[in-house]
Amino acid sequence: MINTVNSLGLIDDQTKGNWFTWTNGRHEDELVCERLDKSFANSEWIPKFPDFWVEVLPVISSYHSPLVIHNKKHNHMPNKKLFHYEAMWLQHPQVKEIVRGAWQKSVIGSTASQVRQKIHNACKDLAIWDKNNFGNLGYYIKMTQEQVEKMQTNLLDQNTRQQEFISRKKLDFHMKCEEIKWAQRAKKLWLVKGDINTKYFHSVVNHQRMKFRLKNIKLPNGPDGMTAMFYQHCWEIVQHKVMNMVGFFLSGGHLLRTMNHTHITLIPKVEDPQEFIDYRPISLYNPTYKIISKVLTNRLQGILPDLISPFQNAFVKCRLIQDNILIASEVLHYIWGCKKVKGDGQPLK
Repeated sequence: MINTVNSLGLIDDQTKGNWFTWTNGRHEDELVCERLDKSFANSEWIPKFPDFWVEVLPVISSYHSPLVIHNKKHNHMPNKKLFHYEAMWLQHPQVKEIVRGAWQKSVIGSTASQVRQKIHNACKDLAIWDKNNFGNLGYYIKMTQEQVEKMQTNLLDQNTRQQEFISRKKLDFHMKCEEIKWAQRAKKLWLVKGDINTKYFHSVVNHQRMKFRLKNIKLPNGPDGMTAMFYQHCWEIVQHKVMNMVGFFLSGGHLLRTMNHTHITLIPKVEDPQEFIDYRPISLYNPTYKIISKVLTNRLQGILPDLISPFQNAFVKCRLIQDNILIASEVLHYIWGCKKVKGDGQPLK
């Protein structure tokens, strides 16, 4: 069934109410409850009804629970679009030149401040470049498809064949970028490379945003939008400034306040989150902060055994917290196995 649902591009709808949808109608030990009834939506339904949800009513006259689809609209405040380093940019050879040009701009301030300003310049230039090159991938794909279809009706002409080949390569590039874009947002990167199904990705993204949407939560100034992918891809350009920043911190202990800004995001702890307590908050740090913390961690690993008591087994490499549990169990087993001493007994602690 799962393969059928995935092949059709269907999304399991968000439900509220009882988890079980069927019962055998018996009592006590013979009672059996299962979740047999589900509601699915396709890529055409979700954009038209983004606020819908499914209510599971109680079982009354039938063995099955009725499912009611609601389409209650909410007045959501428009979210400010944040900058993110896109994985699809790696397909374009010009992205490194954009970063190199932004990185070579003259800035003033401390080493950490210079890195922050250079990252800001790179984000600004990449956002403009992205708008001009990937601003509307759907429109580019549609127009290029029409051009290819038109030219393929006249492939006998040599010039047309050359133009058709160029347009087809451009179409393949844009479709691959769109696939990577939505796969990154939907976190469905396990799909086979080349399996273009952007409608499915788009539906997953919209469904996740609808399911995990929370209102009236204000976030502090957060990450700069760059990911570890940016530093891995452009390390030859940014390595010297970043390494100088880390060295300056290790020698003086100065950390720019903006480097410690985070985004607080919420991860659901249950299958169907309904309230705030159903989410687990986590902090998303800037990659530069993670680099510094990783360097400190690696340096501390060599001296941690001298700083931490040998009886403290948690969070120390090559030590397990289960060791203390095993020792306590063995001690209790030894105490119970000891023969009673004649005369006055001695307390064991």
